[in-house]
Amino acid sequence: MRLKKIFSVVLAAGLIFAAAPAAELTAVATSTNNNTTGNLKNATALSAGKQVTGSLTESAKEKSYKFTAPDSGFLSFYIERTDATSTNQPTWKAEVFDSEARMISSVTETSFYTQTVMVQKDSLYYLRITGVQNAVNEKYGVTAQFTEYEDVIAGAGQSAENPVKISLGKKYVGTLDSASDADYIQLSSDSSGYVKMSLKKYVSSISAKADWRFELYDSEMNNLYTLQSSYQTDSLNTENLYLVIPAGQSYTIKISGSQSTAGLLYALDTAFTSTNLVETEPNNSFANPDKIKLKKTYSGALAETSTKDYFVYKATKTAKHTVNVTLSNELEKGYNVLVYDADRNLVISKEGVVKKGKVSFKAKKGKKYYVVIEHAASGTPSVNALYKIKLTSK
Repeated sequence: MRLKKIFSVVLAAGLIFAAAPAAELTAVATSTNNNTTGNLKNATALSAGKQVTGSLTESAKEKSYKFTAPDSGFLSFYIERTDATSTNQPTWKAEVFDSEARMISSVTETSFYTQTVMVQKDSLYYLRITGVQNAVNEKYGVTAQFTEYEDVIAGAGQSAENPVKISLGKKYVGTLDSASDADYIQLSSDSSGYVKMSLKKYVSSISAKADWRFELYDSEMNNLYTLQSSYQTDSLNTENLYLVIPAGQSYTIKISGSQSTAGLLYALDTAFTSTNLVETEPNNSFANPDKIKLKKTYSGALAETSTKDYFVYKATKTAKHTVNVTLSNELEKGYNVLVYDADRNLVISKEGVVKKGKVSFKAKKGKKYYVVIEHAASGTPSVNALYKIKLTSK
């Protein structure tokens, strides 16, 4: 987890705080100040998130770049091959130096990230690219990725027992060291409401495949659903995922990856909307439904598994009642809406509500009725929608 042990006053194991005093850098510096010769002093300036392209020649076998940190945070460089028509497999060496030309890290690959470095505001860093094999006249792109402290998934634990606790309503940035690395992130709120979550690449222009595994667990670490970010369909998509959070309950997100995501920055959005009218888990059977009232709108979200959400209503008068269901976004398969009487006999149902739908039935005063929301009978369950139900009568 070395890339995310981020603190402003301590040096986390394996993460380099490059702007520290010279004496503290001797343990990681592998070269001397004679690196100021050559291309470092003529380095091309980079801006955060903007790719600059280049190539090496027989007469210029190395090129250098520089980046000035706009604030405290962490920095890495991404180097990638940009000429898709070339049949060569070029290999470059990327070396990162601090402002005094002391080497911080060195990586040799075709498309790769440099080691992430903790930086301080206004500090200067250099990147030197040298050809190793088949690199002459091969085009590459280099991007400086910078993230402020406030946006970082910091101090991430290595298990569910030691997760990062984050504040809802903010955007966070994190990264995984390797294919075996994982981030555990805890969500909770003092008030009831729902969260709209999205996991995607922090820098969308980077061509590396966003192949993260997104897992959501309840407070007892029961898996609610597991998604792969590389699948972009309405049902398996790690953007616009909804989670209903009752006050005081916690949930854990686990983000893991593959070799292609090592060093790739991810962005996790957690937009929060406060409302007291939400479904409360467990409400997945006739034995534990949520009570609802007329003319009130309740929010809920279904997990990927075969769970259902149950609501119960006691009719205050004999009249025609209507259950109105609205989804936050249109789905391919959608949800089913079912109404049962007190003896659990099916009264009416509507299958495949993909955006809006309603069912009407005649209720008798004093009788109980159950409203059930479930995944459509066919197709892959959809988890990237919030549903809202409202019961009315005439």
